Amino acid sequence: MPYNAISLFSGAMGLDLGIERAGFDIRVCVEMDKWAAETIRINTNIPVINSDINNVSTDEILEVANLRREDVTLVVGGPPCQAFSTAGRQRGLADFRGNVILQYLRVVADIRPEYFILENVRGILSAKLNTVPDEYREYENIKDSKGSVLEFIISQFKRLGYNISYALLDASNYGVPERRERVVIIGHIGMRVPIPSPTHSKGGIHGTQPWVTLRDVIGDLEGRQDLRYIPLRAKSVKYMQMLTEGQNWRDLPPEVAEAAMGKAYHLTGGKTGFLRRLCFDDPSPTLVTSPTMPATLLCHPTQLRPLSVEEYARIQQFPDTWQFCGRIETIYKQIGNAVPVGLGYAVGRQVMKSILGELRWNEEAINHIPYSRYSNSIDDEAMRLFEPEATYSTKRNNMDTTITRVEEYVREHISEFHESRINKLTELKLNDILKKKNPYLFKAKYLEKPTKLVENLVEAAMSSSEETIFGDWLEQLAIFIASEIFGGRKSAVEGVDLEMDKDGIHYLISIKSGPNWSNAGSMKKQIDNFKKAKHVFRTSGNKTLCEAIIGCCYGKRYSADETKTTICGQKFWQFISDSDTLYTDIIEPLGTDAKIKNEAYTKEYNKLLARLQRDFLNTYCTPSGEILWDKITEFNAGIPKQRKKKS
Repeated sequence: MPYNAISLFSGAMGLDLGIERAGFDIRVCVEMDKWAAETIRINTNIPVINSDINNVSTDEILEVANLRREDVTLVVGGPPCQAFSTAGRQRGLADFRGNVILQYLRVVADIRPEYFILENVRGILSAKLNTVPDEYREYENIKDSKGSVLEFIISQFKRLGYNISYALLDASNYGVPERRERVVIIGHIGMRVPIPSPTHSKGGIHGTQPWVTLRDVIGDLEGRQDLRYIPLRAKSVKYMQMLTEGQNWRDLPPEVAEAAMGKAYHLTGGKTGFLRRLCFDDPSPTLVTSPTMPATLLCHPTQLRPLSVEEYARIQQFPDTWQFCGRIETIYKQIGNAVPVGLGYAVGRQVMKSILGELRWNEEAINHIPYSRYSNSIDDEAMRLFEPEATYSTKRNNMDTTITRVEEYVREHISEFHESRINKLTELKLNDILKKKNPYLFKAKYLEKPTKLVENLVEAAMSSSEETIFGDWLEQLAIFIASEIFGGRKSAVEGVDLEMDKDGIHYLISIKSGPNWSNAGSMKKQIDNFKKAKHVFRTSGNKTLCEAIIGCCYGKRYSADETKTTICGQKFWQFISDSDTLYTDIIEPLGTDAKIKNEAYTKEYNKLLARLQRDFLNTYCTPSGEILWDKITEFNAGIPKQRKKKS
C-alpha cells in the first residue's frame, strides 16, 4: 500500500528526498519561496502550493494532493522558528496566531495523520513564549520561561492523541558529511517512536561507521573548472593565502591575527568560523546561507575560494542531477537552509520501521553514541529542565501522593505474600520435590549428607515458588498503581492482566515478573491472546486505538531480539505511572514488617525441614545414614513398572 506524505515548508526538498528514500510518497509540497517552489517543479512532478501557509486551507492541501484525510500517513516539515513576538499586546497576539509553527499544528490537527515529523533549529529547545492569547491562557504561567515554546507545542500535540519523541540530532552521526544539528520531533498516534540510533561516529566506535568526510563527497570535484561560487571578499583573500587546510585565524602570527580580525579580535567566544579553511578529513561545519560571511567563512581546504554550490549540494546529499533555480545567492540559501537528505532518511526510516513493526523499542537504551554534543536535548532527559517549575512541582506532588498510597497498599497487602510463602511450605511433600529435581545434579555437587541434600531440595523448590508467588503479588501492585494514575483496571480477558487508557490509546497489558518468562510456545500463545483481545475490543464498537504490550516488573532484556511489545524494569513502572523514579521509590515500602514476617516464615521452614529430613532418612537412606542414590534415581527417572493384569 502507498504511504502518503504531505510536505509543509518544503524548501529545496532536502528533508523530503530523505523521506521519499525511506519509502513514503510525497503527494504535495507547500512552499512560500518562489525559487524553492520552482526548484521543486523543475526536478519533480509533485504539485506545489507556492503560497504563505497562513493563506492555505487544509482542504486546499488535500485537494491538490488528491487525498482524503484518511489516506495521509505522514505530515512532514520544518517550519521556521519565529519569535512569538514581544511587540505590544495587539501586535504580539497577531504574531502569535500567525506563527507558522501554529499553522503546522493546525494542518496536523485537521488531518490527524498517524505520524508527523517536525524539524527545527536548536534554538527551539530554549525559545520562550512572550505573548499568550486568551484561547491559550492555560499557558500563561509558563510565559517567558526557557523552553516554553517547545512545552506549548508538545502539549498541543499530546492533546491530539500523539505520543511524542524528540531530540537534537547531529547529522554527521547519520552518514551526513556535515556537523549540522537539528531538533527532530516525531509524533505517533500509538506507541512512542524511539529516536533513531546513530549509524556513524567519530572513529567508528560501538559498531558504527566512521564519519563521512569532505574528501569522501567533494574530493572528486577538486579539478573541475565549471564550479559556481561567490568570490571571497578581498580582505579575506589576503589572509586565507597564509592559511592551510584545517587552519583558521588562530594559526596566524599574533600581530597578523589582530589586524585580520579587527574589532572581532577582542570579542569573547571561540570565533572558530573566522578565516576558516575546511579540512578534507573531517565533516564540514554547518553550511550557512552564504559561505563568505566573515564569522562563518567556509573556505575550500586547498583552493582560494569558498565552497561552490555544487559542493554545497554534495555535502547536503542532493543528487548531482538536482537543479536549483534562481541567482547564485538564492541557490546557496536554498541549500544552506535544507535538511540533509541523510538525516531526513534516518528519521523517515525510523517512522517506516514503526509502520512495518520492525522497531526495537529498547533502541535508546542500547544506544551508546550521543545524539548530539549537548546534554538535556532528548525528551526523556530534558523534560524536567523544560517543564515550568509549577508544572513539575504539581507532578512531583501527585507522585508523592501516589507513593503514600503505595505504602498504604503495601502495608495492607504484603502479608498476603508472606502467608502464601508459608502455605506453599506446608504443602511441600518429599516425593513431589524429588520428582521435579535432578538427582544427577545433586550427586555431582557431592551432597552426601542427607540433611544437606534435603535442605538443597527445599531451597530449590521454594526459590522457584517464591518467584511465582511474588510475581503474582507484584502484578496486583502494578494494577493498583495504574488504577491510581490512569484509572486502569484488572482485565477479565485471557492472557491480559491490566487494561488502561493513556494518551488516547487503550492498552492491553500482560504483566510478567521478569524478562525470562517465555519460550516459543508461551510467546505464541501470548500473541494469540493479544490478537483475540484486540479483536474483541474492536468489535465492541470502540474506535479508540488499541495496543498490546508485555510488561516485566524487573530486568532490562536489552537484547537484539526484544520485540516491540515488551517493556521491562524502569520502563514498565514508568509506563504505568508516568514517573521515572517509581521503580526505586517502591523498594522501601516493600520491606514493611519484613523482619517479623520472615521470622514467622523461618519458624515454619525449620519445622518443615525437620519433617522432610526425617522422611528422607526413613525412605532413601540406609540405617547408617548413607544415601541410596539408585533408589532416588529409580523413583525420579525409572520406567514405571506395569501392573500385571488379573487373569
